[in-house]
Amino acid sequence: MKECPICLKDFDNINICITDCNHEFCSICLNKWLDRNRLDCPKCRKNIKYFNLNENTTRIIEINPVITNQNDNQNNNLMVELNQISSRIRDSQNLININVKLKKYLFVSLLVNITLLTSSSYLYMNDCEINFL
Repeated sequence: MKECPICLKDFDNINICITDCNHEFCSICLNKWLDRNRLDCPKCRKNIKYFNLNENTTRIIEINPVITNQNDNQNNNLMVELNQISSRIRDSQNLININVKLKKYLFVSLLVNITLLTSSSYLYMNDCEINFL
């Protein structure tokens, strides 16, 4: 029995995939590898052009999407727009933070004013009491 270098499980000759670089993997692991758009050999990193499984050869064809200048311009415009929106969000968050700080300062200022008014009223009342006596 052979061992798959990816999952380290033993596999039989029925489920063995042999790449064009002669590395052997279990079919489950190699398929998962290829499903992740990895076209290189998990062992030696050479591009896999084909592999054999149960005496059947599977050729791997890579399809690259064609991107035109129009798509590039649209993507660039979308990126600029996204950056502008991100900047506005950051500005809004900064304004919210400033607003929260101002509310805190206002609250503290209100407390200080109330304290001062209360103590000055108390002093004024004490002065009045002294004058009456």
